Amino acid sequence: MRRASTSSRWTVVSSLYEDDVPELLSAIIPSGGASALGFSRAVGGMLVECGEVDLIAPNNGSIAREVRDMFQRGRHHSLSVLCATQRPRDTHRVVTSQSDMIAAFRQHEPRDAEYLDSVMGGRASGILTTLARYEHLRYYPNHGALQRVDASGAVTTISGAP
Repeated sequence: MRRASTSSRWTVVSSLYEDDVPELLSAIIPSGGASALGFSRAVGGMLVECGEVDLIAPNNGSIAREVRDMFQRGRHHSLSVLCATQRPRDTHRVVTSQSDMIAAFRQHEPRDAEYLDSVMGGRASGILTTLARYEHLRYYPNHGALQRVDASGAVTTISGAP
């Protein structure tokens, strides 16, 4: 990471165990008086991708402070977060509460469809279980916009405007 901070183009790829994520995040976006010294600010901003966010932000109350800070205060450090999960109900609410956009593919589990419907303003009911392969719903919480995106990328607005 030190070498990357002096280059104009870089990519850091890291595969970590869940228990090691807080240590990495404390270097990327340190809290308290050291917040100006974080890696993300030093390189002009960055994106963190987490393919199974329920592993680091489970919906059982046991979320590390650094992980919570990534979602709640990452924007102060020019940090963006891109995450996914197979089971949305198993993900801590701080993830959805701080999301600018939520995308959902077809859901087979009724409880997951109900949960996503509640997150998407109650307008996704009945749609999530009928989506075709590669089709998804896209919801913008800040605007209340809900869109259906087909496999080719064509967008149909269901409600609101992004």
